[in-house]
Amino acid sequence: MQSQSSSKILRGLAGAALLLTALGAQAASVGPAGYTNDFSVQPNAADFATANIGGGSGDAVDATTLDAAVAALTAAGINTQLPLAAGAPPGASATAVFNDTDKNLQTRPTGVKIHVVMATLVNNAGGNVSAVRISFNLLQAVILAEQVDGVRVYLSLSGLANSWSNVAVLNATAAGLVSANVTLATPWTNGTPLYLLFADDNGSPSPDTANQIDNFSAAVSGFTAELPVAIVTQPQNLTVNESQPA
Repeated sequence: MQSQSSSKILRGLAGAALLLTALGAQAASVGPAGYTNDFSVQPNAADFATANIGGGSGDAVDATTLDAAVAALTAAGINTQLPLAAGAPPGASATAVFNDTDKNLQTRPTGVKIHVVMATLVNNAGGNVSAVRISFNLLQAVILAEQVDGVRVYLSLSGLANSWSNVAVLNATAAGLVSANVTLATPWTNGTPLYLLFADDNGSPSPDTANQIDNFSAAVSGFTAELPVAIVTQPQNLTVNESQPA
């Protein structure tokens, strides 16, 4: 008969498989060929979601203040689908929007302190990876002076508060292509999520620069294929003969 410990292992593996399957179905899947999104259609909240941090224009006085505000966020709390907005660019709003005219994601906060847009990626490459190349285009319109120019970008493998690390090479302060290979502090485990967050302060005067994210892509590198896992259970008819001392 199967041992209790073996049964627990099997149940645990089955539960993990269901969880990872659900994640893969809901989040942006990064397979061996990577992941791309040109935002030709409004993204699902499971792929790209938004939230805002309460306050007003000029409240994020510098990058340090913005970093501290982002640190308190959790991925679970960033779950609102970017609403549709039209215009070139759309007007300032209380949440980031999906620009249905030019087909991109726009942050142009008003009435709040900070807009955030979060991409939820799941590693479906078939193994653990040590680095991920992130690329996107930053477009800007109605350019005005801000306390923190452009967008700042953060990464977390857990999505928990105080887990966000600013990825300096991805911070974008001017329009153009941003592309960088990001080495992870710990491997991105196969089947698990990675959260990438864009933050834009509400500058003073407000409304301020319209920062638009387009042509997003993610590709894995430093790939380590997972080895098959063998589970040994006790055969039902196993008999062990023990010799007695003479």
